[in-house]
Amino acid sequence: MLKKVIEIIKSISIFCLSLTALPFIQFLFYKPTDTNNQTNIDDIIIIAVCILSLISILITFFISTYLNHKEISSGPLNDESGKNINKLLKRFAKFLKKYSKCMEKYDEFEIKIPEFNFSSNNKRFVYKNKTINSKNKNLSTIEICNKIMSLKRILLEINKSSLRIKFGQFVIKNSADINQKIECYIDFLGWTKLLNGNSDGIKDINEGISLCRKQIKIVNNAGSINEYKFKMIRAYRHLGTTYYTYKLDKNNIPLYIDAAFDYLSELSNLSSDEKKQYTRLAVGLKYNKILFDYYEYIYHTKSITDLNKIKNNIDNLYNCIHTKNKIDLYTAINEKKLNKNYMDINYIDNHRKIKICSLYAILFGNPSSKQSLKEVENILDSNIYIDEAIELYIYSKLK
Repeated sequence: MLKKVIEIIKSISIFCLSLTALPFIQFLFYKPTDTNNQTNIDDIIIIAVCILSLISILITFFISTYLNHKEISSGPLNDESGKNINKLLKRFAKFLKKYSKCMEKYDEFEIKIPEFNFSSNNKRFVYKNKTINSKNKNLSTIEICNKIMSLKRILLEINKSSLRIKFGQFVIKNSADINQKIECYIDFLGWTKLLNGNSDGIKDINEGISLCRKQIKIVNNAGSINEYKFKMIRAYRHLGTTYYTYKLDKNNIPLYIDAAFDYLSELSNLSSDEKKQYTRLAVGLKYNKILFDYYEYIYHTKSITDLNKIKNNIDNLYNCIHTKNKIDLYTAINEKKLNKNYMDINYIDNHRKIKICSLYAILFGNPSSKQSLKEVENILDSNIYIDEAIELYIYSKLK
């Protein structure tokens, strides 16, 4: 929000400066022939507006620079490992900037390529010397892009939005791997921007979807086709995530969710891992649909009938998770497009579970919701989720 206000102030200041700059210059260098040579009130206003606009532009520039630097150099992790990760990511960002400049200017150059490992037990970051020339430049770029892709989750968890976008842009520009480009358009750029309320994320995600469609026309085997359809379903799920997209693209949310369900219905011959992915996507899409209906109820319909329908839907999902013999997952989601054989309650992960429990706690203000919130707290104690689930959870606690 602060960044948007700063950008608005900066834009207004630039506009005012553009209007007053020329008269201000004329005032400084043009000598009037009038013997009185007195400054009139119009000149004073022009000078004041011009100077204030210039000062405003400088102030907003320094504030923006400070905020961007703060976001890149610090994060919510306060332990020693968290501080180390922040330092390492900042150094890696500097390396990428230097590497990009060298790529543009030189055919052969020497630079230290970073090697790192962010596993839970071994957070390290070392440099090794390597001479990059016309023969091994492409190999080095592949290596660097692979390293960036390995940072996808940790950048999200420690809320490094600026770095996530910059790293994604580097991969899109330099990688020859179409799968990496698709993932960067959908996640590194698109999803990150949506999380920050930037509608440009919708364009980036749609670009990723467009690349998936092109690949489906090219590939011949069913496994690859399924892979790209899964990517498209995830992309549509991002676009249909009501908490972040309701104000940006409200009218299209139901269309995105329906499109995702359509592609789910086209999948076939899934492996056990793909069945897990299928289940999680189906649950996530159903949750998005319920959440959209809930927002529509809050802001528009105010209909008791609609509210009861929403409660019934979330109650089915909640009971499906906690009382397996009461209702099966396929019935709870209630989408005829889905394949019942690909769905298993045991495949639902904590990320999906936390959302369902949070919304259930909001809609049902009774003793059972306390157990739901306790379950959410236990999950949050051991996981970091930068998602609407935490917002719903906080809202329910305050309520």
